[in-house]
Amino acid sequence: MPTVAAYSIPFDQDGNLMPFSKPDWTRPANVPQAAEWRLREPFRATLTLAGLRRHRTSHMFYWHDQDGRTFPMSPHDMRDMIMSGAAVADGAVNGMWIGIRRAENYGVHWVGP
Repeated sequence: MPTVAAYSIPFDQDGNLMPFSKPDWTRPANVPQAAEWRLREPFRATLTLAGLRRHRTSHMFYWHDQDGRTFPMSPHDMRDMIMSGAAVADGAVNGMWIGIRRAENYGVHWVGP
């Protein structure tokens, strides 16, 4: 596996990956603050597609894990996952995932089975 770039990903108090967040000193009032910033590390999970939402500057797909935590995904990462041949069964994808930053947005990226 290639080297993973070291940067942090925002999570809320319930363990949901936040689609965007900013440190206090740069955060506008309408942008939620992360409860915890975690270094990104690959993790194994089965994520089930829950829906699609419009945000400030983009759309995001939303996935849920078996514990009900939420993970956003950019359309770019969804396309990459589909084109790489991810096995989707009943709207769920099993495999290795990693948090990723795209501009000012955060989400998950499917690494592989």
